[in-house]
Amino acid sequence: MQSQTADIAKVFFDIVDLEATNKSSTIGYTKKVHIGMLTNDVDSCFAKQTSLTYTMYQRHTKRTDSIVLSVLEKQHLLIELRASKNFEWNLPINTKLEVIKDDEPLYIQNYLRKDKNRVLKIISKPIFIRNNTIACVFSADLCCGHIFGHTSLSFYKPIQGKWTEWIVICQGDF
Repeated sequence: MQSQTADIAKVFFDIVDLEATNKSSTIGYTKKVHIGMLTNDVDSCFAKQTSLTYTMYQRHTKRTDSIVLSVLEKQHLLIELRASKNFEWNLPINTKLEVIKDDEPLYIQNYLRKDKNRVLKIISKPIFIRNNTIACVFSADLCCGHIFGHTSLSFYKPIQGKWTEWIVICQGDF
């Protein structure tokens, strides 16, 4: 259990990528994922899929990667993703990250409006499959002084020691 807890925090920090977002004045995160955001993506992009094959086409590398999920893996992912509404991040204190109240959208909006260079990260609990070699994660990046951003439900895998987005199940911009 201790190992998986460390893996969960590593996935979080690899997705947030403090070095890549260094241009932001402040990087905030919510302890929980707003359940409406999560279930919308899970239901519309994952649960209703009849195919269990997901393919990612990499434009620059001309590489195609795919994953075929077993029925049990898909069921496990759905159950765990939906249950992650109860998950709350309990991360070590980091001066570059600011916890933003997530129980009311007004807190998020006020946080972003204070500085257009702020970024807000919303990340679900990673759900691991295949002996912790693949993680399924919902994430949202909000920015630009308002609730603008990008969401994705993706598979991540460790590449050169860093959890990296590997195959996108679905994504959206708003």
